[in-house]
Amino acid sequence: MTSQNSQNSLTETQREAAEMLANPEFAALTLSSLAGMLGIDRRTLYNWRKLPEFQKYVDSIRKTIFENQRKAVDAKLFEKAKDGDVAAMKLFYELGGFLVVAKGDEQELDGFKIVIERAEKPKPDQAQKETE
Repeated sequence: MTSQNSQNSLTETQREAAEMLANPEFAALTLSSLAGMLGIDRRTLYNWRKLPEFQKYVDSIRKTIFENQRKAVDAKLFEKAKDGDVAAMKLFYELGGFLVVAKGDEQELDGFKIVIERAEKPKPDQAQKETE
């Protein structure tokens, strides 16, 4: 069942509830609060969350929100890293595959023990040998 089919099998109130649950702006609210805003019992909302088609719709909305915001978040992370924010630098390098936490010859940077290495892709014949 596609997310479009999942969406079509839900009632309008279920779709609204799924959209609220997926939206980070509502993340701090309790199920009781969300249910009150929707005019339903919290147990109803709790039970809807167990429905596969409901969960698929929530997941598809979360994925869309993530994809729509990723470039902006990556750009802010990059700016913070360039400005010297050590935690942002660490995350930037981790996400890029260039930060390897290793034992042995470690360097310390603001409390992080790190070894920065360039991520190398194995040669095609080497990758096949490793999987055998």
